[in-house]
Amino acid sequence: MKKLIIISIITFTNCFLFKAQDIEQTRSIAINYYNDNDFTKSTKLLERVVFFKENPTSEDFILIAECKANLNDHKSAIYYYNLALNLGKSDILKTNIYLKIAHLLILNEQYNEAIEILLISEKIAYEYELERINFLLASSYFLIGDHSKSNLYFSRIVNDLNKLSEIFASLNKKYPKPSTAFWLSTVFPGMGQFYLGDVKDGLNSLLLNAALTGIFIYTAKESSFVTASLSIIPWLHRFISGGAKNAELSAIKKRENKNRLILKKIINLCYE
Repeated sequence: MKKLIIISIITFTNCFLFKAQDIEQTRSIAINYYNDNDFTKSTKLLERVVFFKENPTSEDFILIAECKANLNDHKSAIYYYNLALNLGKSDILKTNIYLKIAHLLILNEQYNEAIEILLISEKIAYEYELERINFLLASSYFLIGDHSKSNLYFSRIVNDLNKLSEIFASLNKKYPKPSTAFWLSTVFPGMGQFYLGDVKDGLNSLLLNAALTGIFIYTAKESSFVTASLSIIPWLHRFISGGAKNAELSAIKKRENKNRLILKKIINLCYE
């Protein structure tokens, strides 16, 4: 028991000595690792610093967050940015942290969460920061399909508003419609793919279902309608519904690709 008490005293004393004497030196080494892009070693030392430091600063947590972000550990980075945010006192610092969090959320396609953060930062940001906030808000709204709000925020940073209106007008063209592609392929297999311009897939679907229909007719003649129905119709239903679903998904993907190209045009317009 006496030995255990002595060990505990020594351990506590060592911790105190580290806390009193070596913490800034450790932080300095961590920053050197950070500058050398060795984010793993930097993170370990910085986490040790904030553990022993009596009053960690927002800058300490920002450094850890930056390391985590560079290591693609975005969830942990956001956690440490939020710790830094709780300690931040100036609006400039808070806005900077909000923007960093929003950027990581957008990278992870968490657009609604990014919008919430950006709307908060918009209220405390200085004039020179608003352009970046408007750009991120406009892009995030675009990516969730809220094109009216996206247009609103892009209009604040784009000079050629007529060109911007023309680009957004092209979004109103509903081609291709996923529902149209689905029902076309349901009524006539392959037609949804033809509608999307996928001739090869359309022919494959058409020929496959035509072959199954032919087998159904042949089986019904040679055996019975019941036998043909039990053996062929489940397969026919499976291929028709599968083809219709694939047509719908292809239409959605084409719409997304089309919209991303439109967004790219808008972004290019921002730099003109």
